[in-house]
Amino acid sequence: MKIRIVSAVSACAALTACFASEESLIADGEGVLPVDSAITLCVEQDSPCLELVVDGDGYSSAPGTPQDQSGRVRFAPLTQRAGRQVFILEVWPEGSGGYLYLIARRHPSPIIDRSSLQLASPDCIDLKDSAVVAFESVGGEISRGMISTCLAPNLDVLRTAFLTTYGPDMGNDSWWNTMSER
Repeated sequence: MKIRIVSAVSACAALTACFASEESLIADGEGVLPVDSAITLCVEQDSPCLELVVDGDGYSSAPGTPQDQSGRVRFAPLTQRAGRQVFILEVWPEGSGGYLYLIARRHPSPIIDRSSLQLASPDCIDLKDSAVVAFESVGGEISRGMISTCLAPNLDVLRTAFLTTYGPDMGNDSWWNTMSER
């Protein structure tokens, strides 16, 4: 699966269900920069990489990026696993009506793979029944259909869903490899 700003909505469609919100869940000024300079996001060896430049508390498409591939991403700390910071990645494709959420960490070998970050595509279909009940009891909404969407009401609810579902595996490199291939 290619993950670029332009295909973030497609990334959601490629999953059974994705995590999303209608409004940004990361408050203005509270985004963190996993890398203090421009970043490159690549998922597949043969797909084009996305160049992003620092823009306040996040990153935006580099100048010259085609309009249909433009957008903004921001990060919020999620947890520490295996001595590495793991982040919630908020993706806003320019002109879209909402935000999508992934999990990210600094790539272990960015020189080899060209990508600054390793991405995991969480799928809300992975939520266990108890996590679904907890998600919905605090205002989360799950729309079920051919493609389901888990709408998180705030960052704490999203963080809890990610940690409950994936937390123990986030320190495992094989989990990252599997999740990035979804």
